[in-house]
Amino acid sequence: MSRMNMNLRTVLAGMMLMGLMALTLPVQAEDYQRVYDAKAHKYVYVPKKSVSQKITTGAKKAWQDPVIKKGIIGAGVGLGAAALTDRSMVKGSLVGAGVGAGWALLDKSKTLQDKPLLKQVSKGALTGAGVGAATGHKVLPAAVLGAGAGAAVHYVKTH
Repeated sequence: MSRMNMNLRTVLAGMMLMGLMALTLPVQAEDYQRVYDAKAHKYVYVPKKSVSQKITTGAKKAWQDPVIKKGIIGAGVGLGAAALTDRSMVKGSLVGAGVGAGWALLDKSKTLQDKPLLKQVSKGALTGAGVGAATGHKVLPAAVLGAGAGAAVHYVKTH
């Protein structure tokens, strides 16, 4: 065996040994932050949140937002539709996310709250445009067809 291989093996063995020693070291004490307790009228020290706790809390809060929720659902639907039609899955999921988020924003709109026909036509046009963009067809004719379908859905709902 050459001298170079022997030195490399020695270095790698040392690194593995140091890694094992680092795993067996006691866990460091948590970092604390100073917070004012209004009931006790004094400062107290509470443990800081770990990164994983912050990520979990953020993900739970994000899923409660209807725009993000419908955007993620739309991305899944777009991904599935793109997979079924042999189109770009990235493009399908991005278009689906945009359509889903757009639906949520139309639902939240205060302007369209008392205009159900316009809201349904807008949702249809948005969906038609999304389908047109995801399938590689012209967007404007697809949006017009979607708007007509939205008007038909509104008519069926009210009559």
